[in-house]
Amino acid sequence: MYKYAKITLLALGAIAVLMTTPVNAAAVKCSEFGGLIPAGIHDYNITVDIDCHVSGGAIVNGNLNEPDKTDYSIYVLSTGLVNGDIQERGPGLVYVDVGGDQTYVGNIEERDGGNVYVLVDGVFYGEVLEQHAGDVDVQ
Repeated sequence: MYKYAKITLLALGAIAVLMTTPVNAAAVKCSEFGGLIPAGIHDYNITVDIDCHVSGGAIVNGNLNEPDKTDYSIYVLSTGLVNGDIQERGPGLVYVDVGGDQTYVGNIEERDGGNVYVLVDGVFYGEVLEQHAGDVDVQ
């Protein structure tokens, strides 16, 4: 069963037109950061090989990708930012909190029974695709 939502949420009357081009650099494993991407700018793709948290103040200019079907989950905190796509292939969950002054431009794909939670106080422009029995919750 496919659950699909194309979402364009604009909060506080803000209208933004953004284009992002994630880098084509070699991926860095999330485990190299102990599962917590620290504050700062990260210009590379991140391989999710452990529960992966994008911390407050972290900007990832690339994709977060779980290459295999695992139980790992992906969390993007409200003051963290991902300029790229998120792909989660196993039963783990995806949680993205778009803070009031943040803009998320990218797609979120969950390929197994895990859930997708997107909380939006800022701007979210992208698509959310759940390809299995998991739930999609956008607020």
